[in-house]
Amino acid sequence: MGFGTFDAYGPIRRKLQKAAAKFRQYRDRPCCAVLSSFSAQMVMLDWQFIAGAMFGDLGFTIPLAGPLSAITPFFGEGGNMIHKGEPVNTTVSATLLVRRGMFAGRKMMLEANQAEVALGRRLFAEECGELVQRLRSEERPSVLVVENPNAANPLSRHWFCGPFDERFGLDDRGFGCIFCRLRPCGIGTARKKMNTARPDCRARQHDPSFRSHVRSRQRD
Repeated sequence: MGFGTFDAYGPIRRKLQKAAAKFRQYRDRPCCAVLSSFSAQMVMLDWQFIAGAMFGDLGFTIPLAGPLSAITPFFGEGGNMIHKGEPVNTTVSATLLVRRGMFAGRKMMLEANQAEVALGRRLFAEECGELVQRLRSEERPSVLVVENPNAANPLSRHWFCGPFDERFGLDDRGFGCIFCRLRPCGIGTARKKMNTARPDCRARQHDPSFRSHVRSRQRD
């Protein structure tokens, strides 16, 4: 046995640096860095890691003997879009993640429950595996968008509004999920419950400390 460290932001930041260099001659139009989740390489591509690569390592302040509601998220140092508190790389309008099969696991749980009720028994591991593979093959590719609030030419919010697309950005409630369309088969309902229970999406938007911190870090 052993131990080590893992830089979840490094691979994403290297891609963003290459994209920023390519976009220098296109400062008059929206430009987006595009990532893909189809590779077998171990890269953390949740929106929190993409936003952390852009704005700074994601951290949390935890007051001693305070309630859980007092835990406050913030962006630290090392972001590609913020340097010493000032916006940089404003040519990059957003980072896009093209993905597939992101909701197959949740759909599988719903269909598996229905199948078990109909069969009167638990599904075997092989049956669950076949179900996940089928759902992944049926799911259309989707896009996750993480906006750069300081972009010289923002990406229109009329783009990438498909049934499985998500968008994260800054609005009057703070930085967080600003678009997440309801999905078929009850997936939308499950997602809404997750957003309420987890401090990483809509619940985070209403945190005044997080909102003020992001705006102070991303001020022109």
